[in-house]
Amino acid sequence: MDKNDLDARRVGLGLRPYRTAVLVNGDSNWDQCISLIRTLTGIWGGATWSIIPTNGEQISPPFWRLLIDHDPDLVARFGDTVAISDALWSEISTRLYLARPFGDHLGVIWPGNIGWTHTEVHECLPAAEELTSVRDIEFSGDPLTRALFYASTGCLDPSVKNALIERSIQVRHEDIDVSPDGDSLFQLVNDIWTTRHRRSDLDYPLWLSLRYLGSFTTETVGQHALVVVCGHTYSDFALFWTLRALRGANVVNTFWIPSLESTAAVGRYPFLLSHAMEAQLRKARDRRIEKKRHPRLRC
Repeated sequence: MDKNDLDARRVGLGLRPYRTAVLVNGDSNWDQCISLIRTLTGIWGGATWSIIPTNGEQISPPFWRLLIDHDPDLVARFGDTVAISDALWSEISTRLYLARPFGDHLGVIWPGNIGWTHTEVHECLPAAEELTSVRDIEFSGDPLTRALFYASTGCLDPSVKNALIERSIQVRHEDIDVSPDGDSLFQLVNDIWTTRHRRSDLDYPLWLSLRYLGSFTTETVGQHALVVVCGHTYSDFALFWTLRALRGANVVNTFWIPSLESTAAVGRYPFLLSHAMEAQLRKARDRRIEKKRHPRLRC
């Protein structure tokens, strides 16, 4: 072969966490959903995970498309909530390009126990003298309400709390009142929208979840789509979570608003979001106006 016929190509190498798809029973209850959120929060805020509902025999076409777009390195099922048939596992292995740390078997993750292929973020946090405390948020209300808020703020698994305490890191417990008359939830939403996402501002896991997966974002420059998933089933929640994990340059904000009047807190949620979003957008507008009034001098 003549050397003039060779094409030179640039190859870039990088490191990233595993992308993992977790298969769940689409008929699971909200307590199981909260358990899943607690577990996934410990791996980069849950941002590397897609949630795919299945009955064990098949995956619906919309979620197959999301699964292929996610392009996971690994596929696991969540505990014993669903049993995956050999036929479905064979189809998954055929249609996806998977890494093989589990050999030819489907991996299993358990509540509070991700497994050896992933490193939980509390094991990667700075030394205790640099990180002295974390914020542990607890929401009151029914499981659907709690799942709604935990999906955006993350939540600490008890095993993670114990690991942090053993490192002499204080776990600061904070109860958020989600009742119609409670101010703590409004303050939390407002703080999230108006604060830059630095670890010094919002503690882990809140900072981590917001930084890598959070619905709430201060990105307001440019044209960005706003995606709202309306529904009240576990599959609706899985759709919201996976779309949010797949968001790209043109889709920044993805929200889940249950289409079920379960509690006053759920009904109050859209109001809180709209109020906080309006305040943030007004600030972004004022910054743009100020820049036009006082442009920087170029040398």
